[in-house]
Amino acid sequence: MDQVYQQKNWWLIRHAPVVTDKIYGQMDVVADFSNTGRLEEIARSLPDKAVYYSSDLQRCTQTAARIQSRRSEESQAIEQFTHLREQTFGTWEGRSYSEIEENDADAYEDFWLDPASNTPGGGESFTVMSKRVTTLLEEWVTKETDRNIVVSAHAGPIRAIIGYALNLTPQKMLSLSIAPLSVTRLKSFTCGTDTNWQIDCINDQGSIRK
Repeated sequence: MDQVYQQKNWWLIRHAPVVTDKIYGQMDVVADFSNTGRLEEIARSLPDKAVYYSSDLQRCTQTAARIQSRRSEESQAIEQFTHLREQTFGTWEGRSYSEIEENDADAYEDFWLDPASNTPGGGESFTVMSKRVTTLLEEWVTKETDRNIVVSAHAGPIRAIIGYALNLTPQKMLSLSIAPLSVTRLKSFTCGTDTNWQIDCINDQGSIRK
C-alpha cells in the first residue's frame, strides 16, 4: 500500500499579555486585549478554512476568538485541549518570584539549578509538560485532515512544539523567547511514520506593539 504524504501548515499564537508580576501557570487569569491593532494584524495573516486548537484556559480561548472575530470568513469552532495548558507551578502560582526567593530560598535556589527538570512548588516540570504537549502534537501530525492549523497556547507549550520540531533538549527549549501575541510558523511533512519539519519564523511580534 502506498504511504500517504501530508503537508501541514502551523500557526502557533501565544495568548494576549497578562498584566501581573505573579506566577500564574495554570491559573485561569484574564488577558489584556487592548492591543486591537495586533489582533487585527494576526487575523489578516491567517489562512481561510483553518482548524483552531486552543488551551482550554480563557486567555487562550479568548485570544483565538478575538482573532477570529476580525476575519471576514465565518468563525470556526475552537477545539479546546487540557494538554495544551501551561506548566503548572503548584504552590508557587499566585506568588511572585521575589516572594518565593524571600520565603522559600532553598527551594527557589534548587529549582534554578535545573529549571527544565526540577518541579516548582510541587507542580510539574517543564520536561513533563513538554511530553504531554508533544504527545498531542504527534496525534495531530498523523491525522489525514486539517492542512492549516492555528494553535492558541502558552509560551511553554509553544516552546515544546518548536523544540520537538528542532529536536532540542528541554534545557534548550527554555532559551526560546515567545512573546505575548507572537506568531510562530512551522510546516510539517509526513510520509508514513516519518515527519520532517520546516521553521518559517519564531516569535514574530509583527509591526504593531504596545
